[in-house]
Order: sequence, then C-alpha cells, then structure tokens
Amino acid sequence: MIKNHLNERKSIQQEVLLSLYFPILSVKDSSYHYTKTSVMVKNDEYIAHRFIEQLLQEVPQGALIEGALSFIPPNTQLIGYTVSKNIGYIHLSHEFIQPTVFEETIQLRIDQLRKNVMENFSLRDIVVIVDDVILTI
Repeated sequence: MIKNHLNERKSIQQEVLLSLYFPILSVKDSSYHYTKTSVMVKNDEYIAHRFIEQLLQEVPQGALIEGALSFIPPNTQLIGYTVSKNIGYIHLSHEFIQPTVFEETIQLRIDQLRKNVMENFSLRDIVVIVDDVILTI
C-alpha cells in the first residue's frame, strides 16, 4: 500500500498540468479574448520545449468547440528555447512570419506566445527569434 502511494506520488511529480491559451475572435469586431485549456507536460528540464511544441500544434478539440483558433501559422517549428535573467528566448522557424488570414504583421502571434509562456513559466518577457533575427514589435 505504501509502495503504491509512493509510485502514484512519483508519477504525479513526473507530469505537470499547464494552461494553453487560444484566442476566440469576436463576431462583432476585430477584438478577441483567450480561452484556456489544459495540457499535461513531462516535468523535466525540457518542460518549456514540450509546452511550446504543444502550443504550436493544432488547437485542441475542446478549444475548437468553443471557437478558438491560433494566430500562430501552421507548420511553425520550435528551433530552440532558453531562459536568461527571467526572459525567455524562443527561436522559431520562418513559417512564424508568414502572412495569415488574421494579420500580415506578427503582433497577434507574438501576443499569443507571450501570454502562454509568461503565464506558465512566470517570465518577465519573451524574445522571439526567426532566422537568427530578433523580431521587434
């Protein structure tokens, strides 16, 4: 019984529940708000990598039902992630800067990345890098 309890406790500590935020557009104007869905991510030194990769995948079914979408273009890949002085540096593939039906600029997609990463990992800010160039907004 004690062994089962310890195994369950160890299993719980191996994964952590994080929140994914996806935008829902207003039907009245161009405003939006975020809906929150949860995802279990392995709790190790690559937790942020796994989390960002989850964010870059398709919008989960539960969020789709609510009308959520992603401002981040499909096929965007995570190249690397690091943190220095409480700032996350996210290196993404060139698909991230491709124009989408939502915007030709990158503001909304950076906002979505910022909300997700800063809320889950208590960072001060993020820096997005594409093709070795820091994106400024």
